[in-house]
Amino acid sequence: MDRSPDRTDHHGHDHDERIDGGPATGPGFAAQIIAVLWLLTGALVLALLVSGRISTYIRTFWQPLTLTVGILVTALAISVLWLGARRENHGGGGRATVSPIAWLVFVPFLLVVIGAPSPLGAAMLDNTASGTERDAALAGNGGRVVTARERVTFEPLSDSGVNELNLDDLHNRYSYGDLADLGGKRIKVLGFISHGGAASFDDSGRESSADGQKVMVNRYKIFCCAADAVAYSATLAGGTDLPDDTWVEVVGTVDTDASTSHLVLDPESITETKEPRIPYL
Repeated sequence: MDRSPDRTDHHGHDHDERIDGGPATGPGFAAQIIAVLWLLTGALVLALLVSGRISTYIRTFWQPLTLTVGILVTALAISVLWLGARRENHGGGGRATVSPIAWLVFVPFLLVVIGAPSPLGAAMLDNTASGTERDAALAGNGGRVVTARERVTFEPLSDSGVNELNLDDLHNRYSYGDLADLGGKRIKVLGFISHGGAASFDDSGRESSADGQKVMVNRYKIFCCAADAVAYSATLAGGTDLPDDTWVEVVGTVDTDASTSHLVLDPESITETKEPRIPYL
């Protein structure tokens, strides 16, 4: 008695042909290409995190979230590639065109690998918001003078020894505190050198350098990433021959006679140092 075609298909060789040539269940070629791009991007993010270079681009606060995203993107990309390999093994190796828009995923990878940007430096000061200007505007009338009622009380600085402050903290004390509280106090700040017109400062009565350019010590503060950076600067009375973007530790006092609408430091020492691991405040 002849078996039905369905049973023949179920027990015979035709069953294997139907599975091998049947509908594919994994992602197609285009999806695998996109997965490769995402895998490279995720791996790059993880490499930046491991090396610490991610601090050049984003604030430390966001790094745990970035790590989570990097792991998820990498894991999802690997899963797509694995499913794609299974599809190929089952004869689902069709070809599809990758959308040109999909290649945009590769742009950040190329930008970082080919021309990895350095931390923001002297060249960007003219194009970056100034914390000095912001503080002056908030203080009123474009200057640093505030009324006694508007002043903020800060923790007193030591009369002996060196008070180590970040430039933004120093500016807050200068803009919102009593200037007399800074007079005569030895202060140490860390930043990079810049020359020229990054900001408009009142003259201190002394040239900042031999050619009349003002020499400043600067540091950026970021709130999310380098795109929202704010620069904090202080003029160095007497200047220095160190080139732009040289990181220095400056020990000195606030020149209360010269500091009218902008901060001027009278340095007793300017010491070259390495760029900090986290360059931003």
